[in-house]
Amino acid sequence: MYNELLKNQINKFLGKNISPEVRALLDAINLSYKNFITDRLLLEESMQKSAEKILEANRKLKEESLRQKDIIDKMKRLYSLNLFDGDLQNEIEDEDLFYVFEKLAELINWQREATLKLQKNEANLTGLIENTNESIWSIDSNYNILTLNSVFQKSFHQLNGHLLQVGECILSYLDAAWLDEWKNYYDKTLSGSRFTIEKVFHLNKENRFYEFNFSPIVTGNKVTGAAIFTRDITARKYFEKEILEAKDTAIAATRAKSEFLAMMSHEIRTPLNGIIGVTGLLNETELSGEQKEYIDIIHLSGDSLLTIINDILDFSKIESGKLELEEAPFDLRSVIEEAFDLLAHKALEKNMDILYFIDPGVPAGIVGDITRLRQIIVNLVNNAIKFTDYGEVFVSVSQLNVEDEIHELQFAVKDTGIGIPDDKKARLFNAFSQVDSSTTRKFGGTGLGLAICRRLVQLMNGKIWVESKLGEGSTFFFTLKVPVSDAAPRVYVKGKLTELVNKKILLVDDNPTNIRILEHQCKQWGMIPQSAQSPKDALQLIRSEYKFDLALIDMVMPEMTGLELGTEIRKYLDIKNLPAIMLTSATLSGEAERHVAQLFNATLSKPIKQNQLFDVVTSILANRTPSTGTLIEKKNIKLSENYPLRILLAEDNNINRKLALSMFEKIGYAADAVGNGLEAVDAFEHKQYDLVFMDVQMPEMDGFEATKNIHKTKTKTQPVIIAMTANAMPGDREKCINEGMDDYISKPILLKDIKEIILKWGRVIVEKRKNAKMQNEEPLIIDPKAIANIRELDDDDDSVVNTMIDMFYEDTPSHIAKIKKAVLEKNFEDLSFFAHGLKGICLNLGAKPLGEVCLALEIKGRTKDDSGLTGATQKMEELYKKTCDELCKYKVL
Repeated sequence: MYNELLKNQINKFLGKNISPEVRALLDAINLSYKNFITDRLLLEESMQKSAEKILEANRKLKEESLRQKDIIDKMKRLYSLNLFDGDLQNEIEDEDLFYVFEKLAELINWQREATLKLQKNEANLTGLIENTNESIWSIDSNYNILTLNSVFQKSFHQLNGHLLQVGECILSYLDAAWLDEWKNYYDKTLSGSRFTIEKVFHLNKENRFYEFNFSPIVTGNKVTGAAIFTRDITARKYFEKEILEAKDTAIAATRAKSEFLAMMSHEIRTPLNGIIGVTGLLNETELSGEQKEYIDIIHLSGDSLLTIINDILDFSKIESGKLELEEAPFDLRSVIEEAFDLLAHKALEKNMDILYFIDPGVPAGIVGDITRLRQIIVNLVNNAIKFTDYGEVFVSVSQLNVEDEIHELQFAVKDTGIGIPDDKKARLFNAFSQVDSSTTRKFGGTGLGLAICRRLVQLMNGKIWVESKLGEGSTFFFTLKVPVSDAAPRVYVKGKLTELVNKKILLVDDNPTNIRILEHQCKQWGMIPQSAQSPKDALQLIRSEYKFDLALIDMVMPEMTGLELGTEIRKYLDIKNLPAIMLTSATLSGEAERHVAQLFNATLSKPIKQNQLFDVVTSILANRTPSTGTLIEKKNIKLSENYPLRILLAEDNNINRKLALSMFEKIGYAADAVGNGLEAVDAFEHKQYDLVFMDVQMPEMDGFEATKNIHKTKTKTQPVIIAMTANAMPGDREKCINEGMDDYISKPILLKDIKEIILKWGRVIVEKRKNAKMQNEEPLIIDPKAIANIRELDDDDDSVVNTMIDMFYEDTPSHIAKIKKAVLEKNFEDLSFFAHGLKGICLNLGAKPLGEVCLALEIKGRTKDDSGLTGATQKMEELYKKTCDELCKYKVL
């Protein structure tokens, strides 16, 4: 009975069954009572025992009963929270029993403290939930409300018309229009997902934006409910809207700025084009010394203004972050040569050389932005020329490192100019800054050139710096990291032709740097160079027993000019037929030009382009016509005679139109002109033009639209369309090309610009005509003129012709077999050797088509190019059969 009472008392206090330790204690007490009852029964049944023993036993049982009663009283005191008061330990003599009571007291204390802490936390949480301005609520797995604050209660009542309470199912009171949507949100959260949504509600006569954060409530490893926290983000939304509007305003302002710059560029360049162009034409007429001086001043001022405009436009584009670099393969050597072309006249004015050298280890083709690299080189070389009064400007390229197929190249632009003080170097690459104010007064410029170079180099993942000593010149370095293009190196870079190998060439130039570059290049081609730094040394070498196959002579040298040296050479009988090439950076007068043409086989303008030098040297030593892509400059031959073209000019400005027509007339072309794009399209429909110079901004129809319409016309051949624009903003060239135009020149347009375009595209157009003609005409297998020439060798006797034809029949099969074997084994040395031999046999007999195939195979052998070999050998065998059949007609029996 006491045991049950005690258990009920403990349960009443704790609100739950006590821990296993306490349960064990009670079980022990219960067992004690059972033993007590059992003992009593046994004693009562033992009536035979003596009275004394019964009385003794009764006394002991009474003492035990009192002791048990005392324990129960103490436990009652304990469970009624009258915990140890200091005397309890003294009253309990049994140490084990005291230990049990002590642990039980600690357990009750812990339970009591945990309950108080929980109640405190619940009070704090309730306070937080109630005191926030945001809606908070939670539900169980049956959508019943577990908790909610008054903010949510109020909002829910406003939207759904019900004052929601704890324990109610939230879905029961949702508006029907929202029920499915919000049930999906709750189900998604109850499945374990955590997410955020945004909603708009119309409250208090205005739209309010809210953000809802859904989070699952996890008990153990099981999701038992969902908690939802809501924030009013109306202020943030309006702020974001303001930011977007400000961004749009900024973009519109930037666009307006760009459009303004483009418009101003057009408006400034259009009259500037007239000024520079007309003064350029006027400068080539008969003028007095005073008039020429005034014209030069106008022309120079126009050029200076143009440079300033270009710098400002470029810098503006870079600063606004709108400059995008293109990635395309290009030839590194051609970039430097094109930059030199733009600056050659400035170097000529100061009578200085601009030279370049590319280390053999540098890849010939790289991938990057050719326009921006050329711009960097032009800026640096232009500065070097500006600050150098005498000497040279030397550009070199070397390879620093290769990592993951990315090549790090170092460019160096070295001059022999005034140098830079150490304390001024830090300012060089800052915008609108030069070494000091006196520099601006003396040399001019905006101070933007080097700043633009620095920004461009940084965009290309490189770095730029300068090394200089005052009075000793400067060297500007910059690095680029670029991938290599797949294009094979051109023959003129590292190729060795049979015609050049072991040929002895004399190099005459007073500039040691130029001599060193030419020596290296000639050795690359397999030639044996000998150099002389003065005409006197050259004459000594020529008169010696050392026999030269070719001489390369600079025009401007001290003591004796190249023209005078050429005159001296022709005086000696044994060397008067020595082939010679004149190198000149000067413009020759009519008399000097005729004199050079009599003394020299060809003339090349400095700075020398390697491909032109290669082509000229090869053509002279091999006695063949130079390739289509190379120009041997003969000043007395007009462009219009070499490249007869039908030209259309589309330009809306009267002055610029008249100026351009005058330029065309100057170089021998009678171009047609129209005033807008619509007229250009109409003109093309009535006449087939080869070359169209198209202004971009014109009334009625602009140049872009006109280009598209011209391309839509059904003609056998499409014209080459050259964009002309006064904008010259970065990216304009790319835009013109993307719109279907073939090339681009910026205003002001100079005579040299038109010449360069006609030189570049005239060759392409003429070549296309030849190819079209060849397609319509069956080529001659045997040239009758060649057979006639053979007959003339022996007074029209046919025996020589018959002998040569017989030799062809006998020797050619063996040559073809050896060529096929070399192709099969990829023995490029044998391929080149035997193809060269068969080529000579064919050309002697006038079998030109077969000879051309042999030449192609020879070149593939020299360059170790295995592409298309099978097709070439098949073509060779086909032409061999046709050649044999054709030769039968010329053999006299």
